[in-house]
Amino acid sequence: MTQDNLKRELVDFETAHVAIGTVKGFILTVSGETPRPMEVKLEPVPFDERPEWWKIEVAGYSPDFGPEVVTPYQAHFGFDSVQGTKGIELIGKTKTERL
Repeated sequence: MTQDNLKRELVDFETAHVAIGTVKGFILTVSGETPRPMEVKLEPVPFDERPEWWKIEVAGYSPDFGPEVVTPYQAHFGFDSVQGTKGIELIGKTKTERL
């Protein structure tokens, strides 16, 4: 199934932290639970000018159908440097967190 056939929605997260990576400079790791099985990705929001807080959305992709089964997830995003002057703002469905 291609991503074109999937519904995109923001999902909530329970934990988030940044660590020094082995391949990329830093690794953002986010974990939580989704209301049904889905692929979760961390997606930076495009910007024209360097923002104070680099916005990264926690996005889940799933078909419009499927069982309602709470499913744990962990997603990772590697980057060389923080694009925000103050840090990262992680955006979930009902909350945000600044790192």
